Amino acid sequence: MSDNGKTSVWQGFKAFLMRGNVVDLAVAVVIGAAFTNIVNAVVKGVINPLVGPSAPRTWTATARA
Repeated sequence: MSDNGKTSVWQGFKAFLMRGNVVDLAVAVVIGAAFTNIVNAVVKGVINPLVGPSAPRTWTATARA
């Protein structure tokens, strides 16, 4: 395929990866995963203990699971 001027599939894939959009997307996924862990820790460690005592018993049992 390369001998008539067209790029091969691998060369096209490499060009796609090197454009930068894929790298930006990968960084965004990693940051999003870290942010999810931070939010979950804050909710479990700060918000649930504050709201839990005033919530109905059935809600607190399912919220901790």
